[in-house]
Amino acid sequence: MNPKQLKSMLKPLIKECVKEMMLEEGLLSGVVSEVLVGIQSTQPAPVMEQRTRHREPDLVEAAEEDRRIREHQENRKRKLDTQRRQMLDAIGKSAYNGVDLFEGTNPISRAGSPSSAGGASGPLSSVDPGDPGVDISALFGASTAWKKLV
Repeated sequence: MNPKQLKSMLKPLIKECVKEMMLEEGLLSGVVSEVLVGIQSTQPAPVMEQRTRHREPDLVEAAEEDRRIREHQENRKRKLDTQRRQMLDAIGKSAYNGVDLFEGTNPISRAGSPSSAGGASGPLSSVDPGDPGVDISALFGASTAWKKLV
């Protein structure tokens, strides 16, 4: 008998026997339960997500933020005044009879090169960099209509 013929005859018989053993003898349920026990023992415990509620900033926090901004602006002004005094000291007070050359001046926003034409380079080039702009913080925080839309 040819090995291929033997294989073609035995394969359906073995397949039927294995199927019968797994289903009728309960071998399949035992294999599945053992696999599940093995998987559960090797995997760490599942990570549970815990959500916290987002709370709206209250008036105290808003006032604190405003105070920090004012404090930052005051610190910046003090630093500029200190730099001006240092420059006057560096050139010598007697050189200009004690006159403050930088009194009432503001630093330039950006300097160009002497060879450039000096044209505007951007849409906000004419806006003062120290301009705080429009405060939009109350748009989302105070209105309940925005909360419903979001």
